Amino acid sequence: MCSQCKRPLHAPLDCAAAKHYSSIREINGHISPFVNDDVEIVVKQCPSCKNFCQRSAGCDHMHCPCGTEFCYRCGGLWLENEHGACEEQHFVCFALFQSLPF
Repeated sequence: MCSQCKRPLHAPLDCAAAKHYSSIREINGHISPFVNDDVEIVVKQCPSCKNFCQRSAGCDHMHCPCGTEFCYRCGGLWLENEHGACEEQHFVCFALFQSLPF
C-alpha cells in the first residue's frame, strides 16, 4: 500500500502517474495490479471510438480493435499518401509537417 495515496503499491510510478495509468487500464477493461521498471506507458486514444490503444514498439501505424487505423504521432486517420510507410521501425509522420509554416 502506498503511504501517500493509499492505493496499491505502484513503484516506480509516482502517485499522479499511477492514478492516470489506472484510469486508462479501467477504461480499457484491463485491470492489472502489476507494474514494473520495464513498463512504458505509451497509449493514444483512437480518433473513432476513443478507446486507448497501446503502442508496443516500432511503427506508428496503430490498429484499434474497432477497425480504425491511425497515426500514433499525430492521431489522424491512417492514409498511406499522408503517412508514408513503416520500414525497419523508422518512421516519419508527414501529416505533422503539413501544418508547419515554411
